[in-house]
Amino acid sequence: WRWWPAGGAIVLPLRSHLLAITAVVVEIMTRTWKINWSAKAAHIELKFFTALRTTLAGDFGGSITPARSGAEPARFLVLAEAGVPTPSALVILFAELFVEALSLGAVVLIVAIVFRHAGMVLGAKVPVILTSRADSVRSRIASCGVAKLVAYARRAKP
Repeated sequence: WRWWPAGGAIVLPLRSHLLAITAVVVEIMTRTWKINWSAKAAHIELKFFTALRTTLAGDFGGSITPARSGAEPARFLVLAEAGVPTPSALVILFAELFVEALSLGAVVLIVAIVFRHAGMVLGAKVPVILTSRADSVRSRIASCGVAKLVAYARRAKP
């Protein structure tokens, strides 16, 4: 690991910038193809450039509104301006959201399988105490005492 000297400029190598730009382009293209395939699945004609504009408009609309609430209206607006009928635009957007939900579910499942022992490892190394801010001081101290007893019992076992 290399640290920068005090007062020195933090400079990332050109390779890091190129990898980041590549990741952004791949992510945008993937979402564009997903919108295009959602349209094809519903037998709706949609040009690739329109799908790209829809993706970028959603990103823009989401970035300037609270809780990304403007993403879907912006995507709908681009589809409407491209001449896609309202029912078809809604089918495209809902199909794409459905595919997105499935992909997120798959990611969660994979992460849960890969890291299934992560909580047990942390709990095996140190006692984990979960208290609520609503708990009284007495309750928090009691939780610490129980954790101390559990840790002592674990160390006492051969």
